[in-house]
Amino acid sequence: VATTVLATFAMGTAAWQMLSGVILDRMPGPRIVVPMYLAVVPGILLLIWGEGTAILVLAACLLAIGLGTQFSSLPYVLGRYFGLRHFGLIMGAAYSAVFVFQGIVPVILDHCFDVQQTYTHALTAMAACLTVGGLLLLLLPKYRYGMDNVPAVVVHA
Repeated sequence: VATTVLATFAMGTAAWQMLSGVILDRMPGPRIVVPMYLAVVPGILLLIWGEGTAILVLAACLLAIGLGTQFSSLPYVLGRYFGLRHFGLIMGAAYSAVFVFQGIVPVILDHCFDVQQTYTHALTAMAACLTVGGLLLLLLPKYRYGMDNVPAVVVHA
């Protein structure tokens, strides 16, 4: 069961990363990612309260939608708001923050489990934080740079 769920999550994340990239290319603003990003929340809730293989696979699919969206939308959206002039520096800073949280969150979850003997409270708090974060995405303004005025990257040999 664990291998099936993990494989579903991994393949779903890869597939959704490509699909959400295609969706982002066809939409004029960043708000399209909100429902995809928020798919993580019911996925987490299913992990907490769901039972059975089918529910865990569904949770993995929902989590994959959210993570695939995050992977594809972060560089896309940052490029649209900040342009390409300092893109490497901005992406490095953004992904550094992502990786710090990816390192800290499991430690916090483990600590909560050690104290409470359950992941329920920690995962519920995580779902609440992700809900707030997803809703904050609705406040993003229109893209600063569009396809027409993004300078082309020229590679000289």
